[in-house]
Amino acid sequence: MESELVAAVRALSSRRPFTNGDLRRLGDAYKAGREPDIETRVQIETWYEKLGRAATVVVDKAIERVLGVDGAKIAIKGTAQRLKTIETLVQKLNRGTYDLSRMQDYMGVRFDLDCYHAELIEIGEQVAEILETANVNVKIDNILESPHNGYRAVHLRITSSEAGRVEVQLRTLLQTAWANAYEKAGDIAGRSIRYDDDFVIQDPNLNYVVNKLLEMSDMIYRTEVTTERTANTNQGTFKVLSEGLEPRFEALPRNSKYYEGFSRAFHALGDMFASQAELAMANSDLLDSLQTLEDSLRSWRAEEQRK
Repeated sequence: MESELVAAVRALSSRRPFTNGDLRRLGDAYKAGREPDIETRVQIETWYEKLGRAATVVVDKAIERVLGVDGAKIAIKGTAQRLKTIETLVQKLNRGTYDLSRMQDYMGVRFDLDCYHAELIEIGEQVAEILETANVNVKIDNILESPHNGYRAVHLRITSSEAGRVEVQLRTLLQTAWANAYEKAGDIAGRSIRYDDDFVIQDPNLNYVVNKLLEMSDMIYRTEVTTERTANTNQGTFKVLSEGLEPRFEALPRNSKYYEGFSRAFHALGDMFASQAELAMANSDLLDSLQTLEDSLRSWRAEEQRK
């Protein structure tokens, strides 16, 4: 609904009912292990939940613009929005030199999408275009080629001087499966593997798994780049093969060249789709392997907690 989009844009540019000082004091209370003012905490968390829902609506509309309404229904495989947990919040505040009022991802929204890298970037550009008229800034941070500790995505950093900040992550299916497995490894090895380049893992088996996952991140990127390039080539091939082929068959077949043209086109298409079938099988196996690894790491984590 267009009215829903208008309301979402208005929410992302409206004045929040608290100050930067209130945000800083909330963060300081968490860092010090103190109980924050409950009324202020509820007010802030309720507001950011509202911003998360609004950002979700805007991204939904951007995806529809890029992929079409039907394409968006097929492509969106998962969405999530969440405030950082207190534990994660404190760790990040202690690592950085900023306070809660300047934290971009206090509220985070994630979309898991069955689409190409170019489409992820285009969706981000559409989000920026939608919010431009409301004076809401959108910075598109493309970490597909140069990941952060293996994490690849397109990040949209939505910032309003009036409303606050929201971070949106746009991920492909393989990037999501990889990140889920790596998160589980981080639960065991410690959060440093998500942020530090020089992390140390004492358990040699876990160290092996984490380093293999980092190698897989590179492999997934190459796979996705190749898949996108192949898809563009196949689309061009299909267009060329389809040109000049009259859709109506002769009642009495007489033009042999006409049927020879169809035969060559369909043979070429058959080879093309046979190759795609092999690729599909390999991708399906990779997703299954990542899910199996995630499950194993979850069990590993449970075993560690029982010790």
